[in-house]
Amino acid sequence: MTDYRYSLGRKAARCPQCGRPTFKPYVDHHRGDAPLSPDCGRCNREIKCGYHLTPSQHFRDNNSSHRPLHTPMARTRLKRRLPLYQLSELDMRHSLARAAASPLISRLARRYGRDAAMRAARLCNVGATATHTAFWMVDADRRIRDCKLIAFDPDCHRLKTPGSIAWLHTRHSGNGGEFRSLTFFGSHLATLYPDALILVVESEKTALTVNTLYMAHGGTPTCIALATGGASMLRMPDHTPVDSEHRAAALRGRRVCLIPDADMVDEWQSLIPRLRSICASVDLVDPRQPPYSLTGSQDLADYYL
Repeated sequence: MTDYRYSLGRKAARCPQCGRPTFKPYVDHHRGDAPLSPDCGRCNREIKCGYHLTPSQHFRDNNSSHRPLHTPMARTRLKRRLPLYQLSELDMRHSLARAAASPLISRLARRYGRDAAMRAARLCNVGATATHTAFWMVDADRRIRDCKLIAFDPDCHRLKTPGSIAWLHTRHSGNGGEFRSLTFFGSHLATLYPDALILVVESEKTALTVNTLYMAHGGTPTCIALATGGASMLRMPDHTPVDSEHRAAALRGRRVCLIPDADMVDEWQSLIPRLRSICASVDLVDPRQPPYSLTGSQDLADYYL
């Protein structure tokens, strides 16, 4: 693989445009991963903020010379590739045992029945901590890649306070492996149900809701829902190999149906040609049309809950 001098760091900071703690600065790998500049980075609030200042734009605006963004670092500077980072299965089990404490799972239990909600939570590897719902990211090879922690209020709206979203790999030492590209939430379901149609949605909350709906109807699911975890996470450059560690690996050779948020239909529609190069088939459902008739940034969870 080719390493680049600049890339988005992992530690979040306050966005210079919207002020939310959702800003990832670009770091310079030639300077010990130090932030390039306080305003050079990308806000994760793609729709409501959209701030993104690349290193090339930063240097151009400041009339600075710099090493080209896509020039590979010298081979002598490349780090030895470590095994894939994986989290502890014991930690996941402890979290899953507390699933009933999650406000989201409680809401799903009231809507679809406790049995269906708990079955879906176990199936999707969703648990809870004292303050967050824990969405465990298990890939198609059953490797525990990470855990996304999201805090919900009693009405199952995501809290907007600092720390309302966190990643467990930032709090754990893991097994000494190297953290690499995430997997889609629910990717392990593709292995459990090799003949099922894969529904791709954006949020983990929506994927769990849709899978709970199928659990409520009993039987073997003919459809399973996976979540990208972000509007842009479905993008795959043509030069990116979709190997077993790629976040979209579970989609290879499968029948796929995209169901984006209402404000991302055009964006996801444009991604279909690239997806068709790895999937057996790809279709898209427009949630702005009946029966959903969603508006703004609404998604299927807004419809079903």
